Amino acid sequence: MAELKVFEVPVSPHYPNGLKFSMFLVLRESGRVLFGFDNPKPKGPHFHLHDREIPYDFVGVDRLVEDFWRYAKKEGFVI
Repeated sequence: MAELKVFEVPVSPHYPNGLKFSMFLVLRESGRVLFGFDNPKPKGPHFHLHDREIPYDFVGVDRLVEDFWRYAKKEGFVI
């Protein structure tokens, strides 16, 4: 199950683009997260993979969505 959320928020040091996002691919049956992207404060944009959080260079929503689906296809999660 894919869950992609983008919210407009006030521009601030934590959200310089005025956007808060959360995009995850989750196994419906178990709720296990396969991977995801988000930008909670104070961590900022990053990529979740297994138990790791890897910094992510956020350049815009279109690119974020492309990166999400590109990774899902590359790993064989979607066809």
